Amino acid sequence: MGNIAFLIAFIVIPIIALWRLKSVTWTLVVTFLSVGFVGAFVQVSAAFGTRWTMVGLQWALTAAMLVVLVVAVAGRNPRPVPWRIQVSSLLLPSAAVLGFLIVSRVLAPAAGPFADVGYFVLNRGAEDNADWLDFTGRLASGGPVDQITILGGPLQLLLVFAATLAATLSLLAFGGVNQVLVAADSVLYAQFFLAALAPMAVAPVAERAFASRWSDKRKTVVSPVAVWSGALVLSVMSIAAMGFGHLSMQFTLVTVTLWFGAFWITFPMPRIRVVTTATFALTSLVWFPLAPVAFIALAAYGAKFLVDLLQRRRIDWVSVILWATAVVLVAQPMRRALMYIFLTTSTALPTSLLGGGFGQSVVSAMRTPALILLESQGGTEVVGPILGVMSAAAVLGGGSVLLGSRKQAGWSRYVPVAPMALLLGYGIAIATFGTWFAGSGPNYGAVKTIMLTTAAGLAVTLPVALSSLGQWSPRLSGRRAATSPLTVVAFAAVIFLLVVDGVLPRAMIRVAPDSWRETYETFGEDRKGYWWPAEVRAVADQPIASNPVACIYFPPGATEPAAGPDGQLTYSCSRILMGLAGKDSEGQPVVDWLRREWLNNEDAWTNEWPNLRNMPRDLLTRQVILLNDSNEVVGLESLESLLDRYRPEWAIGQPLFEAQPQ
Repeated sequence: MGNIAFLIAFIVIPIIALWRLKSVTWTLVVTFLSVGFVGAFVQVSAAFGTRWTMVGLQWALTAAMLVVLVVAVAGRNPRPVPWRIQVSSLLLPSAAVLGFLIVSRVLAPAAGPFADVGYFVLNRGAEDNADWLDFTGRLASGGPVDQITILGGPLQLLLVFAATLAATLSLLAFGGVNQVLVAADSVLYAQFFLAALAPMAVAPVAERAFASRWSDKRKTVVSPVAVWSGALVLSVMSIAAMGFGHLSMQFTLVTVTLWFGAFWITFPMPRIRVVTTATFALTSLVWFPLAPVAFIALAAYGAKFLVDLLQRRRIDWVSVILWATAVVLVAQPMRRALMYIFLTTSTALPTSLLGGGFGQSVVSAMRTPALILLESQGGTEVVGPILGVMSAAAVLGGGSVLLGSRKQAGWSRYVPVAPMALLLGYGIAIATFGTWFAGSGPNYGAVKTIMLTTAAGLAVTLPVALSSLGQWSPRLSGRRAATSPLTVVAFAAVIFLLVVDGVLPRAMIRVAPDSWRETYETFGEDRKGYWWPAEVRAVADQPIASNPVACIYFPPGATEPAAGPDGQLTYSCSRILMGLAGKDSEGQPVVDWLRREWLNNEDAWTNEWPNLRNMPRDLLTRQVILLNDSNEVVGLESLESLLDRYRPEWAIGQPLFEAQPQ
């Protein structure tokens, strides 16, 4: 019953907050700030040895929700937003996205409602899912969540919410908590949740009445159709990211869009800019390449506070406290992230360049940044020419409508675009100078950062740009929004461009019902998916410890286990199953062995045998799925048994765990 009580709190409190605050913007900003602060505390405490369990993290998320409840009850929104605007512009699109995702899952052919292991196994390009499954696998098993690479605290709390939902559904459906179901389904639920939440991130633009350059005295609310354009772009990008397992990207899309929107349009919420900046800094814990940008943003606010104190003799101490709290919580993780990004290496230089004689041949070592991020590889969505031109047009069009009406002087005129400029400048810098420094590219970090900036930037600028088309319709004042035929045509044009660019069709593929094909028996008893021994079963008791941890080829008559004939299949399957078992780091030798055989097209069992044998004993007792050349399951066997039966020549006759080369 504990999971049910926690789930009720996680769902009901945000609803109460929305009802009390009467603004999606207020609710989202307060919730993400609270979750960010508590999540950062969880991450820092884990780094110093605190061992969190699922129950402990559920209480941590409950504490974050209680903070939201206190703000909602004690606080007051001086400018409540009419429900008509909230529902038509924000809640309706989110409900539509969520409904579409649920229908896609329900229509999956021959797939049970909770059997989602096959979804991750078949999505071979989404290796990052193994990281999230490793976390949820440890959560579901009930033990401490001890990960070598700790996920960002805010993202941990999101996964705890999804795991609580999965555990509750398992309890209601089967009468008990199926650990494999919780581990697998919670990642999928988190991905669906963030994709459905994406349209709400446009809230600062949707709920704010503004005066355009053509109508300084009569303020206009962006029409729902114009808001839908930004919501559509953000949801499509979020769903497309699922194809690469980029859960952290989905999370970041929401917080960065809120950050952009808070600056792009002056929203009537006290301290919204410093709050969203702090939230963005906390988001850097979720995706570490954002650490340099978060550092600059926090430093800029620190400088602003100092200038206010020295020149104006006044300072907003509430903002300072929020800023200082964020700085303290992100300091340790940010330091580690920056050290990793700018890790130095020794570069040999002639001493002539260091003051020695030109004829000397002695070399000396100079410390230079290795910039590992610049050489990292990985699949991700990219910004094509169509998206690039559309984003530039949206910024220019939105700026002509919005910024042209502001009678500001000096650098303050550029504040609305400061976050976008900062993040885009960072992406361009590592895409150009970073590529030059590394000698290869475009690098993964740059491509992903530019995609993030483009998606979030389009989400907040496109609605304002399309609102200018309403100038050719009768103007409606106050809290009503003008939706001209041109706005509707422009929305259709946005859909057309997303289709031509290819990102919309790719997003549809990521959640097509066929993504769950062969999850159960598709063509009878003899035609199951090759991962079926590890799939979720419709039972109340399916422990994580009983699930297989890898897929390998071992047809009858084979002389030793192997990755081939389809090395990518066994590698991807094993990577996911190791994560699902909560053994992503401990099982790395298995993944390394399969990857070596796959990429090098060589037999590596004998060479990798010592590394495999040295894995933890509890992992060696776990079973692996044995496949024949037709990808059919021919049996299950423990890793320990395989290592004992198929030894290198030098290990024959010696105790398994004491064998040493002679």
